[in-house]
Amino acid sequence: NYDGYLRWAYNCWNANPLTDSRFGLWPGGDTYFVYPGGRSSIRFERLREGIQDYEKFKILRSQLEKSDKTNEVKQLDDVLKDFEMKNLNGTNSNVALEKARDILNSF
Repeated sequence: NYDGYLRWAYNCWNANPLTDSRFGLWPGGDTYFVYPGGRSSIRFERLREGIQDYEKFKILRSQLEKSDKTNEVKQLDDVLKDFEMKNLNGTNSNVALEKARDILNSF
């Protein structure tokens, strides 16, 4: 039931982030989502894609509910359950992501 995302570092750049993204003991890129000068990053783009996918799920689910398509609504709900920690159970979340995107794109 979260309504946001808390990230400890958005732009905590080192002295020269465009040449070396390591920061002390942290791995490269871990301390920031964006680069100086309005440059994006793979991490930021993946976060944005995830937000867009989830918003598409919410809109699609709402439309299906209004159309009384209970089987399709259940299908979407089941896909989202795959992302619950207890259901991932050590499985790579990429498997759940690919399945979800396939179902999302089938509508």
